Amino acid sequence: MEEKNAIIFNFGTFLMIFCVLCMDGILALDSSTQESDEVKAQLRDSLQNYYGVNLHNSNNRAITEAWDKAQEKMSCCAVEDQSWLIYRGSEWYKEQPGVEGYNKPMVPPSCCIKDKYDRFINREKCQTFKTGPPSRKSGEANEALHYRGCFFAGEDFPEEYDELLVAIGIRTNEISTPDSSTPSPQESDKVRAQMFESLQNYYGINLDDSSNRAITEAWDKAQENMNCCAVEDQSWGIYRGSEWYKQQPGVEGYNKPMVPSSCCIKNQYNEYVDLEKCQTFKTGPPSHNSGEANEALHYKGCFHAGQDFPEEYDELLVAIGIRTGTSSRLQCKIMTILWCLYVALLGTSAMK
Repeated sequence: MEEKNAIIFNFGTFLMIFCVLCMDGILALDSSTQESDEVKAQLRDSLQNYYGVNLHNSNNRAITEAWDKAQEKMSCCAVEDQSWLIYRGSEWYKEQPGVEGYNKPMVPPSCCIKDKYDRFINREKCQTFKTGPPSRKSGEANEALHYRGCFFAGEDFPEEYDELLVAIGIRTNEISTPDSSTPSPQESDKVRAQMFESLQNYYGINLDDSSNRAITEAWDKAQENMNCCAVEDQSWGIYRGSEWYKQQPGVEGYNKPMVPSSCCIKNQYNEYVDLEKCQTFKTGPPSHNSGEANEALHYKGCFHAGQDFPEEYDELLVAIGIRTGTSSRLQCKIMTILWCLYVALLGTSAMK
């Protein structure tokens, strides 16, 4: 138990920087309508007036890049759900080429869905579809376009964040403000080791134990929301050396799952692309690192999934008006809403 507590405590380094940014009790966020409306208004303003125009201006360029990264990484578009029309009232839209109602883009490419290989499913349909979104909210479905708004992409954050805090030890009062936000390579290696240890020894087993259950739920949420699997890139093998694997049904090398379902890719309808192939593919991953590609499995490791966070966070703060006199409480809330799915591994990105 002492070793386990040490693992949970050391996982707390993941959120140290976030705690510094939100020192004044900002983590106890409320959901007042007035505050939410102010956040939405700032997001709309940045999209309508600064996105995609006058890119020689450093602020506009940062706003544009930040929004594109947010929409791509969080699989969302615009502010609220199905709010594509905000782009048609924007300065960006006025500068788009093409004929309105025919081939003029109604949303930017960052609102369009890509496959595992980072290729657009159907960029033309995503941007110019006339018998459904983004032309209108009703009509035929557009499977190439994100329907979720970026404001609501983090809607479930409070519950997920609490569970992650339990899993990584922030529920204790032992973590203090760090002297440095740039851990040494030794500290980075230690975090990796702790992540490996938690997956191998506590993930998915003895779920009547509250700590094991919290660790399991936290890992599943991280893998699902950050589109990653295990710790480092292509490190699926860690699961085959885990206690979780020992308890899985099936015949080894035939139908015994080699990774949990949270490592498997889903489509926009929240359905697995191919759960069986993801978990049991024998001529490629996760059986081994080489061989045929497995389009149903996440290749990115969760340690590296948040690698670009610091840069994106700075740009995002600019994009949503943090450069203005917005209150520190609201600043943190805005950041939280947009980046809740990545906060769990904030510390790991800073360690790279």
